Amino acid sequence: MSLRKMGTLWLPVLASSCLAFLVLPSLIVIVISFSADPSMRFPPHALTLEWYERFLGSDEWRSAAWMSLRVALAASAISTTVGTLASFGLRRLSGRAALAARAMLLSPAIVPVVLIAAATFLLMARLHIDSRFATIVASHSAMALPFVVITVSAALESYDFALDRAARSLGASPLRSFLTVTLPQLKGALGAAALFAFLTSFDEAVVALFITGGSSATLAQRMFESLRDDLDPVIAAVSTLLIGLTSGIFVLTRLLAANVERKRPT
Repeated sequence: MSLRKMGTLWLPVLASSCLAFLVLPSLIVIVISFSADPSMRFPPHALTLEWYERFLGSDEWRSAAWMSLRVALAASAISTTVGTLASFGLRRLSGRAALAARAMLLSPAIVPVVLIAAATFLLMARLHIDSRFATIVASHSAMALPFVVITVSAALESYDFALDRAARSLGASPLRSFLTVTLPQLKGALGAAALFAFLTSFDEAVVALFITGGSSATLAQRMFESLRDDLDPVIAAVSTLLIGLTSGIFVLTRLLAANVERKRPT
């Protein structure tokens, strides 16, 4: 084999090796979730759906899943709304003001999560805030905001603002112009941003460990505590469901992004 052919083969081999390294642990967890062994063991000696039944039949697990769903939906709605407005505002800024505003909006993606969690806990204690739900929603909204700003700002790069001005010149109010002109063109980007924000909140555990607990624990927090206390195979079942959810959201996000690309003017 010539050196040229070897040079063209090493990249696919390296990419396949990296992909296998990332995917194989998830596949092992999926197999373990169907194992009949009372502890996490691979390969399994027999298969069962017991761990899924225990997850669906447990009040603690169902309560944690419902809490995560509520928090993720609220955080997604808030961060998508605020991030979209902020993205439009960034288009009107220039120079140092734009750089400072963008840095502030993207800072939650740069600051370590543990610092955000500690700061949120201290602020909650200082202000005597008792609502754990509101606190964790606010924290998750801030953490998801950078993903919304990045996604919507990228979509605005190819957005024709002349359409907004035309709608306003024809007598449309700012709200009507946004709902009838702007929103239809950005719905793909907004959908992708909302899905990213939802996934960011749903998978987050560090902030939840500082703020919530007991009956208000999130699913990610409940999984962490279960891993710390005992290796219950129910965790593998929950992880498999989360892998399915994450994969579904990723595919849906890619479909929305592809739809936005098809509608961009050439």
